[in-house]
Amino acid sequence: QDNETFDLIYIDGSHARDDVLIDSVLAWRLLVPDGICMWDDYTWGLRDRPQAERPQPAIDAFLDLYCDELQILHAQDQVIVEKRPNPGSQRENVLTFPRSAANLMRFLTRRPMRF
Repeated sequence: QDNETFDLIYIDGSHARDDVLIDSVLAWRLLVPDGICMWDDYTWGLRDRPQAERPQPAIDAFLDLYCDELQILHAQDQVIVEKRPNPGSQRENVLTFPRSAANLMRFLTRRPMRF
């Protein structure tokens, strides 16, 4: 809301898949080009928790969705990426939906998104 941006964002909180994905998408908008985004606990609960209770599926989904806007620097228990400058410059003539919390929730619950 204050047009603040950040050079480094560290995501480490809830381990729930949906929470991690929401945090990731919302944080990405605040990260400056060439900024660093880090996720902790990538492998947390890998052997003993269902997917909905682990951060790994959300981080993987985020990396897949934003693959053209980032470069992976490290991927083990932590995942570290660098945001590429001028994201989306190759996305001409692509249908996009407004990035809003409402549309993110619609996407997560597999309902049609709105323009």
